[in-house]
Amino acid sequence: MRQRTTTPVAALVAALAAVLPVLAGCDAERAEAGPVGTTRTVMTDLFTDGGLDPELEVEGEVTAACERSRLSPDNPRARRCFTTETTLVMDPCFVPEAPAPEARLDRVTTIAACLRDPASDRVTKAYVVDDERPFTGRDAVDQWWFMELADGTRCVKVIGVPEIREDLHLSYRCDDGFLYGIPDEAKQVWTIHHRLSGSETPELAEIRAAWS
Repeated sequence: MRQRTTTPVAALVAALAAVLPVLAGCDAERAEAGPVGTTRTVMTDLFTDGGLDPELEVEGEVTAACERSRLSPDNPRARRCFTTETTLVMDPCFVPEAPAPEARLDRVTTIAACLRDPASDRVTKAYVVDDERPFTGRDAVDQWWFMELADGTRCVKVIGVPEIREDLHLSYRCDDGFLYGIPDEAKQVWTIHHRLSGSETPELAEIRAAWS
């Protein structure tokens, strides 16, 4: 899939059970070994000029109304979508910059592709009947919805989980443990506090890549 990579800069969905079932199979998707020289940042883009990236596999189709994403607030194409068939909330989803061919269908204004993990080639396709739903959340404290640590651990943002460790709020759920606080972006290699499964104390970890 196409994703726009940018350079690093210097410088809340519900509880865990309400988050999309992410990170399935991520142990097999571990990052390459080796030190991190610079944290890579990626703006998720799931579309080509002809529509949805043909390398993606559509594993389900729904109808939805969407608002701007709570997990990826700085990506202008990211959405939080509410399906009309179920009570499922999907975040993040992504819409194309140009009108999609499906927009010609009755009531459909655009389409959105919703995914669990940026390394996955499977998406849920949403036929969007309202892309201007009023934003119902609170602004997130950081723009990244997904991170990969230097050791290959993969983590997705969670919002509204009331757990504090060493004065840091729980902010990401990982395939091994959790992240706390927000990324420290002051240096070329960003860092964040990572608590491994079975451990009680978060330790500082380097970030290999971050997705918005």
